[in-house]
Amino acid sequence: KKYYYNMEFSADINSLSSLLAESREAEGRSSLKTNQPPKVAEGTVVRKPSDPVSIKSTPTTNKSIWSESEIVSEDTFVDLSDKRPCPRYEFCYKQTVGTEDTILGMSDKTPLTSDCSHLVIKVHFPGYSLKDIDLKVTCQRINANTKTLKLLTYLPVKVDDTNGKATFDTKKEVLTVTLPIVHEF
Repeated sequence: KKYYYNMEFSADINSLSSLLAESREAEGRSSLKTNQPPKVAEGTVVRKPSDPVSIKSTPTTNKSIWSESEIVSEDTFVDLSDKRPCPRYEFCYKQTVGTEDTILGMSDKTPLTSDCSHLVIKVHFPGYSLKDIDLKVTCQRINANTKTLKLLTYLPVKVDDTNGKATFDTKKEVLTVTLPIVHEF
């Protein structure tokens, strides 16, 4: 019996070895493809992060939905020359829960983020007060700046930016922004 198990073990090792060889070959083929410059079609933006933006325009057709002037580029939101570091921040979700939810389990609520009602963003601004912080919130982004720190990021969910609330804890030096989540389903 011992000899039988050793034969079975060596067959498993040989099978594993052939799988790894196939994986290495596929990886080699994909690395050859990635080292080649990408093919660029007309109308694509081609630039390095340090280069100015240049767009090769395509002729407009009657099927165009927007003109190029109507499309907002991400570069309009991001100033690449701004070298301020990003402060520490975190996203949390808030949910309204009662005893019928937690103890009895009578409602349809789950601990998933899809059942949450608010998004809470906590941004740490050490050494600053509320008057030093510039805050702008849209339905998909948050922009919070001071003289030395800059936070500009997308929000994980779509929010109602008109009904939000912001508070600043002076002891912890934390800006807390609470925004209602817009459920699109």
